[in-house]
Amino acid sequence: MIGDVRGATGHRHDAKDGTGNRMDTAEIIANSTGGYLAVYHTGDTVNLATSSDW
Repeated sequence: MIGDVRGATGHRHDAKDGTGNRMDTAEIIANSTGGYLAVYHTGDTVNLATSSDW
């Protein structure tokens, strides 16, 4: 459902990572070794985050 915004059953505005950075335009994918990866930007900085439980 991440790719189908209109069909999604949930959403979050003003999402932040564990250090308080905004997660603008986050792309979340399953990590092949378990958990999830998120690539997103905060201003002009591109970030990579990991999560075991999204």
